[in-house]
Amino acid sequence: QRFAETEWPWLSRLYSSLASVVNHLVSRLNIAATSDARVQGIIYPLLDHIFQSKDIQESLAEDALGLWRTILASGEDAGRPLVRHLPMLLEIMGRGEQHFLGFSILEAMLILGFKQDVGRQWPKIVEHLFTS
Repeated sequence: QRFAETEWPWLSRLYSSLASVVNHLVSRLNIAATSDARVQGIIYPLLDHIFQSKDIQESLAEDALGLWRTILASGEDAGRPLVRHLPMLLEIMGRGEQHFLGFSILEAMLILGFKQDVGRQWPKIVEHLFTS
């Protein structure tokens, strides 16, 4: 569902707040949180909504990427649903934003075994290495 331009700033702040709160929860409970179906029913749809927006603001991007990085600390199974957001991660980095979080996420994805998924994005990653 698309929202009116006047609704997006309000929704952006709401998503940012939710991402921050969920990030705190996941950072404290780690795998106990990410393996719980109820928590999964919140974190993955929340990130899906955030990353579907082409107009993601820097503050919202920072909160969403922070949550992504925290989720990756729970392991490969927790990170698998986030692979589909790699193109958006690189788009955010392409705007000159969030290089630290972006490269941190890419490193964690490689460590967790998502080499093929990250490898498909390699030309853009190399480009961001030179521009960061």
